[in-house]
Amino acid sequence: MDDLKRRFQLLGVIGSVIAVVGLVVSLYLQLHQAEFRQTISAERLAAERTLDAVYGTLQADSLSLRLARIERALSMSSPLLRQSAIFTKIEDVESRIGRVEARTLALRQAINPLKPDEILTIARLTDEIMTLKRDLTQFQETITNRQVSFEASLRNEAKASNQSTNLILVVLVPLVLNFLYTVWKDMKQARKEQP
Repeated sequence: MDDLKRRFQLLGVIGSVIAVVGLVVSLYLQLHQAEFRQTISAERLAAERTLDAVYGTLQADSLSLRLARIERALSMSSPLLRQSAIFTKIEDVESRIGRVEARTLALRQAINPLKPDEILTIARLTDEIMTLKRDLTQFQETITNRQVSFEASLRNEAKASNQSTNLILVVLVPLVLNFLYTVWKDMKQARKEQP
């Protein structure tokens, strides 16, 4: 009978130790949860910066590889092919110059229009630009509002989690203390009963 009682007491002590260890771990996690969140947000920011840097490097490497391939292909090609490539490039540059001149002429006419329909075209373009600006502003505001509401919901969830953890700790601590007191009291009584 005494052996069975001691086993129950030993099980009670082991259970108490496990409960205390659980309590200590939960308190530690509760106290260091803010640090953990800051560490995660800092790591996420660093990862985003690293990703941006890698993406920029990848684009630069890709462009340099394409340029190296083109240069290699040109160096291996025959002189006639090189000349035709040069003529193609010259024609391309001339067409670009022609487009720039046309835009410049259109810009000059826009600045100093001579015809009434040109004035109306300019007015319509101005209205379209204003509409696009307004749409862009609304889009930015929508995105900002969504981001703010998302962050607020995250904060609310974290707050609710903290509150529930605190509530569990508030309930668990007295239970563990009561259990330890009961086990200690039983052990003390068992020692008194033993001759």
